[in-house]
Amino acid sequence: MKKILSASILVLMATGAAFAQSNNANPRALEASMAHFRANAKAYGLTDADRELKQTRGFTDKLGKTHVRFDQYFNGVRVFEGEAISHVDSKGRVAVTNALRKDLRVNTTPSISDATAVSIAMARMNAVGGYDNPSATLVVLPAGERSASTRLTWHVRAFVENDATHPAQYDFFVDAHTGEVAFSFDSLETAKPGSGGGSTAAVAATATGRTMWSGDVTLDVNHPTSTSWTLQDTGRGIGSSSAPALGNYTLDMNKRSSGGSIVSRSTASFGDGSRNNTDVATAAADAHYGLQKTWDYFKLVHGRNGIDGNGSKTFSRVHYNRNYENAFWSDSCFCMTYGDGASTFYPLVSIDVAGHEMTHGVTSRTARLTYSGESGGLNEATSDIFGTAVEFYSGSATDVADWWIGERIWRSNWSTGSFVQARALRHMDDPAKDGRSPACWSSTLGSLDVHYSSGPANHMFYLLANGGTSKCNSNNVAGLGIDKAAKIWFRALTVYMTASTNYAAARTAALNAASDLYGASSAERAAVAAAFSGINVN
Repeated sequence: MKKILSASILVLMATGAAFAQSNNANPRALEASMAHFRANAKAYGLTDADRELKQTRGFTDKLGKTHVRFDQYFNGVRVFEGEAISHVDSKGRVAVTNALRKDLRVNTTPSISDATAVSIAMARMNAVGGYDNPSATLVVLPAGERSASTRLTWHVRAFVENDATHPAQYDFFVDAHTGEVAFSFDSLETAKPGSGGGSTAAVAATATGRTMWSGDVTLDVNHPTSTSWTLQDTGRGIGSSSAPALGNYTLDMNKRSSGGSIVSRSTASFGDGSRNNTDVATAAADAHYGLQKTWDYFKLVHGRNGIDGNGSKTFSRVHYNRNYENAFWSDSCFCMTYGDGASTFYPLVSIDVAGHEMTHGVTSRTARLTYSGESGGLNEATSDIFGTAVEFYSGSATDVADWWIGERIWRSNWSTGSFVQARALRHMDDPAKDGRSPACWSSTLGSLDVHYSSGPANHMFYLLANGGTSKCNSNNVAGLGIDKAAKIWFRALTVYMTASTNYAAARTAALNAASDLYGASSAERAAVAAAFSGINVN
């Protein structure tokens, strides 16, 4: 469990929830943090705080607190999931979210090379059709949930993306002394369980998107010539030195896993509104709209400028590969990808799925919740939570907001010719409706697929936002409304959660967030406690 250690009592103010995002803490807050770690080194299991802690990012919020994230190092090698977050108020007082690992003892000189570790991992992976160039980084894998003993490992990561197989992003931790694979998982963040253009002139314009799932919508597009409109957003997303032109955009992959072209039309209209994929621009319109609405939701509701907090542009890929019945976020391309479905799904471009995938990107740039065990379930739940929040934010009269994930894309829901809501990817009001997701926490939760271990967190958030009766113990919870609930969870994610956060630590994070926003004696904090009690996390 993460612990909050404090050098003094924090002053908490109940004001707005928006954040001033940046990558670096102000120097005074950083120095106050390091002074705290130096003074309390023994309590944290540190020998030399200046050598063992390295700042990764920080920001100051509208409550006047600065939050600084640190990675832990042992003999110069990063400790996997070893982290701390300092919370510094305007008077320089420090509290700490502590996920540092104590009593590390391991030989940090590897006995096998990174190339050997890559060969071992790739032999285990045996990817059909090949894979991108893998990377290998030396890390300490501490004893605990991921390993029975502390090991020096090569963290090997390889992204599989080709036309012969479904995409995957494999993480292998190969013991750097014995060559044994100590821990592995598929970190490609998908919507459901399973295998997971050039420069043009920027002229801001709008077009009509005749979408599959959200009806007719307004799209922000580029209008480079009198007879050309392209799904390129000139107002959202900052380019980089390698790809400076325009902002967020949408690609047609044309049933391939590489390449793709920016979707364009000769009139200011994209799609035909049919769910049967008769016009390639229809799914593209859904994806572009989902990207636009999700971007606006995080910026206007939570004050976050884009996926990474710095406004960097991203893009969507539609019509990916053949018969691909999934969608995923990939850090390697910093993009969302949507399959067309096959026998089970229509194209997976509904707005809650779009919000779900982009939220994986937000999580990867904040708490970095490891996509395995309880932290993986919380990662998935966070995407479901904000995917649902985006659906409510969009206010669509066609895809009316609800507590089910991806219900519009199920073919069987349309078997009568009109929509009958019977199936979904997940059900936040009653997770067990899918036959696999528990609503209640138990000690065996971490052994489930992360899409199923998300169930208790989804149910907790439903109770917190909507109110109702727990499926676990019949407790009644008075809901706060989705806006307050989402602001609490966003602050918990971005301020208090770390890569290894489990359900107990998530409760602590959410209670701290509610205290910050509404006060330590507030009804909102009490509602958070009640919602977690409703899933048997006390």
